[in-house]
Amino acid sequence: MRSIRAVRGHWVAVRDARARGQDARHPWKIPLAGWLDVLVRTRRKTFAEHLTLLASGIAYHAFLTLVPTVVAIALIYGMIATPSRVAHDMASLIDIVPAGGQVLLTERLTHGMGSRQRDVIGAASTVLLTLYTAALFARAVMAAMNLVYRQPRRPSFLKRWVVAAMIALSGGLFLLMALCGIALLGYVQDFLPDGTPLLWNAVRLGFWTTMAVATGAGFMLLYRYAPAREDARWAWCLPGALVATLLWLAATYGFGVYVANFARYDAAYGSLAAVVVLQVWMFLSAVALLLGARLNVELELQTTIDTTTGMPRPAGQRGAVAADRVEAGTLSQENAA
Repeated sequence: MRSIRAVRGHWVAVRDARARGQDARHPWKIPLAGWLDVLVRTRRKTFAEHLTLLASGIAYHAFLTLVPTVVAIALIYGMIATPSRVAHDMASLIDIVPAGGQVLLTERLTHGMGSRQRDVIGAASTVLLTLYTAALFARAVMAAMNLVYRQPRRPSFLKRWVVAAMIALSGGLFLLMALCGIALLGYVQDFLPDGTPLLWNAVRLGFWTTMAVATGAGFMLLYRYAPAREDARWAWCLPGALVATLLWLAATYGFGVYVANFARYDAAYGSLAAVVVLQVWMFLSAVALLLGARLNVELELQTTIDTTTGMPRPAGQRGAVAADRVEAGTLSQENAA
């Protein structure tokens, strides 16, 4: 009887494990019960591990980086475009920021372009300062990712700075490509015949959809390369990137509407209102980034299958805490608590 009960218990455990996705090779192979486990753990650990404090640190470094980055990108873009085109396209790029933050960025952009336009040394120093502050911002993102993924930092000082520099340069390249895309959008508008608003709206929708997809791709790159671990397979980076992109778009739009119609930051903060608006928007963006990372971690913890690149390796030898451990089946424990 004991052997029969043991065998029955074993098969029940196996069936329960499969029902929760412990043998899933892709996130989309995880059954509904497994996804509920993942969502419960994501919610619980978001508060338990103080992700909002990590987001505050990222927002602080992002604020120090954003203004010189915008000026540096404008200076580089000004080498191939006229000043009026630079001003127009930069205004379109900044338009994604909530209204209060747009005022601050536009003011600093005008000041930076005016004081550096004919000063080669000044322009070079601005670019170098931007690279350094952007690398510091990337280091902050890497540190937050390591905490979310439960990884120690990279032991090599040089490798940490190389990865940070690559992340910073990739971000700058993305902004420059976005500017070129906005410029191309302006030329397309000039060529479109008058009286075709539907066609123009379709072109704009296609452009901003492409920008959203590119933002999601940027999140995927961060989730794969920023943590100090063996690279996760792309399939295990995708769900968090999708969620982070949707959250970021919703937060940007919702906060922009709130600032434009309801909030009165100038009454409380006076001349600092623009700074506060920009900081809050960056904080919300960082929260979206970290929530996507948290979701990816919990998805990896749901399966026993190796989620890292290369040949499959046994647990404990995969070079990633989320890939080496399993925490499936916590939904019932959460409900019981």
